[in-house]
Amino acid sequence: MAGVFTQEDVGASLFAYWADQFPLAVSTVYPGTRVNTAALDEWIELWIDAWSRKPQRITSRQLIEVSLSAHIFVKQGTDKSRVHELADAARVTLSQQTVAVRDYEESGAPVVGYAKLFETEARDLTRNNLTSLQHSMQHLLVSCRGIAQEV
Repeated sequence: MAGVFTQEDVGASLFAYWADQFPLAVSTVYPGTRVNTAALDEWIELWIDAWSRKPQRITSRQLIEVSLSAHIFVKQGTDKSRVHELADAARVTLSQQTVAVRDYEESGAPVVGYAKLFETEARDLTRNNLTSLQHSMQHLLVSCRGIAQEV
């Protein structure tokens, strides 16, 4: 075993995968970062919503269930199809992918496991701002569950 398999390794690996594979030019906000979105017409917030470790024997390889979501925001005044273009790209990037989990604390970032992402689901969470369309946003959620297991 190259290193200790942690939730941090899984999260960092999923975020690095997203940064490398997402095909469209858009600002991505990762957990723990602060971004002033007032000047942005569109952005994606990548979240890890849930972690779960199932009871297992001490001698077996660690297994972590993860729920990942991409919140896609586009201002109402922009191209109406843009939010769907971003959501489609997120679905392609996440759906049915296998991502190497690396230990970025170790030299050379060795592979310590793999995360298998399942099918994505998309929901429209757009809420209209009745007082001003100027501040209204289109909000789509693309979510994906997966399992990460150490090697």
